[in-house]
Amino acid sequence: MSTAKERKKALAAHHRMVRKWENFLLPFTNKYMNYLREDLGKHIRDATGKTPSKKIKNWIDWDKAHHEGLLIYKPAMLKILEVAGEKSIHVKKQEMFDVVTPEATAWAAGHSAELVTSINTVTMGGLREIIVSLLPPGSDLWEYQKLIRPLVGLTQPHVAAVANLYTRLLEEGINEERALAMATRKAGRLHRYRALMISRTETANALLQGQLQGYKQIGGKEVERIEDPDCCDACAEINGVIYPIKEANSIGTLHPNCEGTWVLAL
Repeated sequence: MSTAKERKKALAAHHRMVRKWENFLLPFTNKYMNYLREDLGKHIRDATGKTPSKKIKNWIDWDKAHHEGLLIYKPAMLKILEVAGEKSIHVKKQEMFDVVTPEATAWAAGHSAELVTSINTVTMGGLREIIVSLLPPGSDLWEYQKLIRPLVGLTQPHVAAVANLYTRLLEEGINEERALAMATRKAGRLHRYRALMISRTETANALLQGQLQGYKQIGGKEVERIEDPDCCDACAEINGVIYPIKEANSIGTLHPNCEGTWVLAL
């Protein structure tokens, strides 16, 4: 089991890696969010449906969006995994981490698919909130596209917050153009927060997986989970626990912005 000094050093190194590589992943997240907004603009004029759920299925070509998301995220995930793997193999001075393995490519593809599915599911929830909170029944979606498009990609609570602001501003006598501009600015701030949270969390997931695959390539059998001293209860339960690498593969981040890491159990 690692010492307190070793745990502190491992966490500090992991945090530096997350902060560095989240900035690498952030443009990919913004690119996918922009894709969703642009695709909505292509289909919103013809979107139909009797219920909110049926309407939003026609707002965006979700199957095509999923495919586009994989093309955007998979190479980025593989790159971050490779960086973490290379760092891990230096424990035993191995010359090079092999990122072109079935395990690495399968993880990058599978996790990217999970991430895109999650983003799309959350986005659908936000679009439902738009219909409930902002659009009059039977409204022309094209007429409201300037209000809708900035909200695409936000969570349902975030959309509700923007909708509440927009409605309150109108009730206070603010003209529609200014109210829309203020609501759009708030939506932009929430987008930046969400994109950064996604990028930080998914960077951590790729780094964790890269660590495990690196340790495995140098013959490691077990790893120890290291968490911050002030971590949440869920993370505290696995702090210091030693897992076989095969079992550890199923343990990534436990929540958004999770910052735990792995060290080789020698």
